Amino acid sequence: MAKVFRIALTGAPCSGKTSAIERLAADFYNESRDVFICTEAAYEVIAEGYSRDDYLVFETEVAKKQIQNEDELLKRAYNSEKQEAVIFYDRTVTDCFSYVDDRDALAKSIGMGIVDSWSRYDAIIMLEAVERSGYFCTSSRIENYETALACQDKLLDVMVGHPHLRYVKSNDSFDKKYASVKAEIDSVLSGYEIEKKLLIEYPDFNKLAKYKPFKAKISQTYLLCAVGSHRVRKRSASGVDTYFETLKIRVTGSCCEETESIISKQRYDELLKSADPSKHTINKDRYCFLFDGQYFELDVFDFWNDRAFLELEMKSENHSFTLPPEIKVIKDVSNDYHYKNNYLAGLDL
Repeated sequence: MAKVFRIALTGAPCSGKTSAIERLAADFYNESRDVFICTEAAYEVIAEGYSRDDYLVFETEVAKKQIQNEDELLKRAYNSEKQEAVIFYDRTVTDCFSYVDDRDALAKSIGMGIVDSWSRYDAIIMLEAVERSGYFCTSSRIENYETALACQDKLLDVMVGHPHLRYVKSNDSFDKKYASVKAEIDSVLSGYEIEKKLLIEYPDFNKLAKYKPFKAKISQTYLLCAVGSHRVRKRSASGVDTYFETLKIRVTGSCCEETESIISKQRYDELLKSADPSKHTINKDRYCFLFDGQYFELDVFDFWNDRAFLELEMKSENHSFTLPPEIKVIKDVSNDYHYKNNYLAGLDL
């Protein structure tokens, strides 16, 4: 089977996602890589005669159609004769939750909640709304500019927390915005993770509350491995457990080649039998939040009460970033192996 990458684009109306996907399909298709596009399901539902008069009914149908389309396209991608296949999704199942007030009712109707839906996408790229001067309506885009901004806020409410969310800010031109989107996708497809890791003072979560952080509990266990770092992770959030298997081979202090996949609980339990006996399981609370268009992950550990980690994935090692004023940095530990989770797991803390 082909190696499949599932990359979703979302954003406020008129944010440029559909136009970006059309260009991405051409730019990423080559002799060894197939490209598939999962179009926005809402158009199909409207064509079938459904209206937005009752958003719960409408979005339920959109979500069901989206799931059906995604599942069919995923089978085609896996059966590609090429080595790789990329699926670009124009919106996601997760989007549907942003449009309804009764999210529990939607989850019950489609058999999955917000956190469950995240596992359908390896990465989600959210495009920021354009400036007012660049906004325009069409026959299918009925929202005015103020409504579009409200849609953006609701989307952020359901997207923040995804393990691999990217936020692309608006630029002076669509070409610049597209270049940022393409750079993010290049990073995903390369398999290389460039991470800025900061040791910070224990945060005041009351002050960070305005960023609406999403909390997940993580249990991370390292396995016996001859090359690199092999680990399994249980990520629990909103009553949903998701299991990951990750192999990392470090290239530089802050850059590593990473292969990560979502696995079943059965596979997770089986791999735990190969846990490295010299290392203990790392337990931490992870808080995900956006600041100035940057997606931060703040990790608090059960063995520290005076410090924590703040992490940010970057497109390049010289990528500039800004920090929330509430964060007090002790030092940059991106290249210090003493602060790698793998190393900490071997200490008696």
